[in-house]
Amino acid sequence: MVVSFFLAFSFFPVSLLQHEHEGRIRLGQTKAESFTPVTTGVKNETNQENKELATRLDTYVKKQLAMDNFHGTVLVASGDTILLKRGYGYADGKKKIPNAPNQKFAIGSLTKAFTAMAILQLHEQHLLDINQPIERFFPDYPFAKEVTIHHLLTHSSGLPRNRGSKEYEELTLLYPPGTGQNYSNEGYILLGKIIEQVSGMSYGDYITTHIFKPLHMDDSGFDLSRRRVLNKASGHKKIQGVWVALGMDYGSRFSSGGLYSTVEDLYKWDRALYTGKLVSEPLRKRMFTPQMKEYGYGWHIQKEADRIIAEHGGYVLGYSAEIVRDMTSKSVVILLSNHGDTGMKEMAETMLEMVEEAKQTSPEKGAEKKPIL
Repeated sequence: MVVSFFLAFSFFPVSLLQHEHEGRIRLGQTKAESFTPVTTGVKNETNQENKELATRLDTYVKKQLAMDNFHGTVLVASGDTILLKRGYGYADGKKKIPNAPNQKFAIGSLTKAFTAMAILQLHEQHLLDINQPIERFFPDYPFAKEVTIHHLLTHSSGLPRNRGSKEYEELTLLYPPGTGQNYSNEGYILLGKIIEQVSGMSYGDYITTHIFKPLHMDDSGFDLSRRRVLNKASGHKKIQGVWVALGMDYGSRFSSGGLYSTVEDLYKWDRALYTGKLVSEPLRKRMFTPQMKEYGYGWHIQKEADRIIAEHGGYVLGYSAEIVRDMTSKSVVILLSNHGDTGMKEMAETMLEMVEEAKQTSPEKGAEKKPIL
């Protein structure tokens, strides 16, 4: 399990890029070329080491299910090879519908990485500058002259985690921007409002047009509570020792936690983050550069020896989500659960270590590996 962390980097602003990557998605335009990750199913069937590892991973998840620690879907991959992809438990307990890899789950705060990517796309199109104060967008907010978009992205704005019943005009900062860090859903909600102002699109439509469609994330979208969303897992919460199906207006979480997806689609997202498909390399590197408390743009960043780990969890009523990415080996563990009281970071990190330990005995052991940004 990853236990050591990379100490905070000092703050430095990102200068406005003076170039546009040829062929990158422009506002209002969808990238035409296809993007499909290689799953190498034939390799999985013939590689005995992968089959044995998949069995160990599956056995581990089944133990978690038996202990009532996990109900949902799992995808574990080593690079372009999917080692394990399956569902556990029920998507709908009453109807006895089993979870499957294409089941849709609310992903909670995993949404924040997509919000950050949208901001970086607009920055690269020169439609905003992440170093500028947000006064341009919110002239009536008393803190808008001090807070920059960068502060919102890194949770260093001084805004509270949630504002409760207060209006933004009534908020006071917890500390001067850039001098501390406090995880803030409100900051990421403001980023969504900026995306809408700049693009002229709703937040959900922007993410669908400029991220989901180019990556063929066809089973992902905004607001799982919409009636037209098919094949979605029912959210559950444990009440007096019993899992009870329930839900909420997931769209109310907006750009801080309002998206839904599948493990298969999130694997496409993981693969795309190693490419220039969505944004140029300098901005991708910035996304995964830790600031205060090891938070980049929408990702927790950890460093242990020669490994860089990008991680984020998510929770909304009835659902939990977790993604852990080893950016050195390009392995990934994606967990989506419709039993929302279960924390899954430790489970995901344990599974990632199982993958990495298996690599140490493979023929490729000793090959030099560097983080890929």
